[in-house]
Amino acid sequence: MKINDVVVPVQLENEIFKLSTRFVVKSKGLLHAGKSKVKTVRKVDDVKIRKLLDLADQLTPSWRLDQMMTSTFNLMNGGFIDRTKMGEYIKAVMADVVKEETNTLLEAEVELKDIAKYISDEAKKYFFECEKEASL
Repeated sequence: MKINDVVVPVQLENEIFKLSTRFVVKSKGLLHAGKSKVKTVRKVDDVKIRKLLDLADQLTPSWRLDQMMTSTFNLMNGGFIDRTKMGEYIKAVMADVVKEETNTLLEAEVELKDIAKYISDEAKKYFFECEKEASL
C-alpha cells in the first residue's frame, strides 16, 4: 500500500486510519518493543500465612487492644473514638507488641515486618467494632 508515495508495510495497514484527507499512522518502533508486561504470580505459602494469622491473634488479645484504645483516645477522661486518630491507635498497638512480645516473635522465628500487616488488621477490626458500639 502507498500513501503519498510512501510504501507502508503490510503489518501497518491495519493501523492506518483516515481522518478527512489526512492519514495518521500509529506505529511503535523497536524502542518500545521491550519485554512482555505479563507478571508471574508468586505462590502463596498457606502454612506460613496460617501461622502468622494465629500468632497475630495471640499477640493482640482484647485487653491489649482495649488498653491502647483507652490510652490513645483518652477514654477515661471523657474522650471519644475518632477515626482521624486511627493511625495513632495502630502505631500504639504495634509499639506495645514490640515492647512486650519480642521474645514471642523470636521463639516463633517471625520478623515484625512479616506479621505487622496481620497485627494492624486485628487492631483495625477491633477499632471498627468499638466505634460501632460507641455510636449505638
